[in-house]
Parts: sequence; C-alpha cells; structure tokens
Amino acid sequence: MKNLILILLLGGSLRAYAQTPVADTALRNLTKIDLGFQGVGLSYEPRVGSKTTIDFAAGIGAGTVVSEDRIEQKFYVLAPSFYFGINPKFYYNRQKRIRKGKSVINNAGNYIGARMMFVAGNGSSDSDKRTRNSLLFNIHWGIQRPIGQRWLFNAHAGLGSAVDVGDGFTNVLYPVIGVKFAYLLGLGKR
Repeated sequence: MKNLILILLLGGSLRAYAQTPVADTALRNLTKIDLGFQGVGLSYEPRVGSKTTIDFAAGIGAGTVVSEDRIEQKFYVLAPSFYFGINPKFYYNRQKRIRKGKSVINNAGNYIGARMMFVAGNGSSDSDKRTRNSLLFNIHWGIQRPIGQRWLFNAHAGLGSAVDVGDGFTNVLYPVIGVKFAYLLGLGKR
C-alpha cells in the first residue's frame, strides 16, 4: 500500500511539473537587438492583446532611394541612414502550434503584419552615395521562430509602397522580403 501511495504521489507531481502553464503560452513583451537587411537596431515589441503585438524599432543601416519605377537600398559605412519603424503583428496560429506540441516561446508563430517605416536620408555630399527621406509601408505575412532561449529568427514577405518625401512624393509599389535575427535583451514580461 505504501508503494502505491508513493507511486501515485510521484506520478502526480511529475504530471504537474510537465504541464505547461497557460501563462507560458501568452505573447510576451520583448526587447531586442536586431540585425537584418535594413541594418542594426533596437526594438521593443509589447503585447497589446491576446494575439497582437506592436514592434517599435529604430536603428542605423541602409538608406533608400525611390524613383518612379523602383526602390533601391544603399548602404555606405561612412554615410549610414537612420530608420524608425512600427509593425503591428497579428498572430493567427499559436493555438494550433500549441496543440501540435510546437514551441511558442518568445512569440513564436505565424503572423500578418503592417509595417510603417521612416528612413532618413544620409545627407551625403556625394550625389552617388546620397539617400533621401523615405516612407515605406507594407502588408506582409511573416514567421517568428526561436533559436535557443535568447535568439529569434524573423522572416516576412508581402507587398509594399515606398514614398520619397523630398521630391513631391514619388510613389512606387515593390515586393517585400525581409529577414532578421534578433538577440533578446531581457526575459520579457507577459
């Protein structure tokens, strides 16, 4: 009888330990150092709902040149551009990931996003290296996945519109492809 009670207690405690609390599956507030196509930056991604976050980012990197038929990114080490962006994300598959036993730590999941970014011109005196003030808007589908406990991989694809603010608002549509890696600075609050 003592062995049966011991087995039940031990089994019950292991079962309780193995269960993932509901709070562990909630979206988190994340503070990150980003490295991607745009450059190097710092971002803060607070949770604003049960399925929604907003990624606020600022950094330094490539500048933008918008012409009537294309958008071009230019990076010059001695004349970088600054960027500021906001990207609301709606995560739509986290419960499905949980049911399949896939990770949802650090906001892992698929999402629909709407990114808005201001890229400052670099003010270079060399006209070949000059970039201009630009506004970039895009709608995209993306994924965010953890790499270990402190790293994230993020990729997205969609359709965007770029506006050159300085020349009477030249506008061009373009395909959007983005990839970035991020290092998490804090554990993040729920």
